[in-house]
Amino acid sequence: MEMVCTYGTNIFSLLMMILFDTDVAYIATIHPSHVSLSLMMLAAGKHVLCEKPMSLTTAGAKKVLDFAKQKQLLFVEVTGADVLPYHLI
Repeated sequence: MEMVCTYGTNIFSLLMMILFDTDVAYIATIHPSHVSLSLMMLAAGKHVLCEKPMSLTTAGAKKVLDFAKQKQLLFVEVTGADVLPYHLI
C-alpha cells in the first residue's frame, strides 16, 4: 500500500511495465515468490537476475533453470552486492 501511495500505481502495473519495457528483470522480492516471478519473466522472454535463494526447493530451482534453458534465456542467481553499484550511491 505504501508503494501505491508513493508512486500512484500498483504491483500489477509495475509487473506489466517490466514485461513490456525491459530486456532484463531483477527479482529481489520475498523468497517464496522467486520461482513464480522468475518463470513469469522467462515466459515473457526476459533474462532474469534473481536474488538468492533462487528457490526454496531443489525442484523449484530445476524448474526455473530448465525453463530458462528451453527459452534460451539467461538466468543468474545474484546477491545485491554483486550487481548494485554502491560507489554510485
